[in-house]
Amino acid sequence: MSLRFNAPELDRPYGVKSKYEMVNIVKGKKVYVVPDGTTSFDRIVATCYVDGDVDIGAELIRRGLALDLSLIHISEPTRRTPI
Repeated sequence: MSLRFNAPELDRPYGVKSKYEMVNIVKGKKVYVVPDGTTSFDRIVATCYVDGDVDIGAELIRRGLALDLSLIHISEPTRRTPI
């Protein structure tokens, strides 16, 4: 199952903190990227892992620096489109 998450942009509250926490999670490690075949806002959607099975997005959510979008009802159409 793919986890959908949203971390703040750099110019938003907690954006810089979230970025540097992600740097701490991945620094010096191999990152494995598994695209899901869609795009969102012209970006490829993928699940990224370190240490074999640590989902980077899930780890940011666990640390309180990203939102779990599966818990949020979005009434507007999403911009996800096939690649």
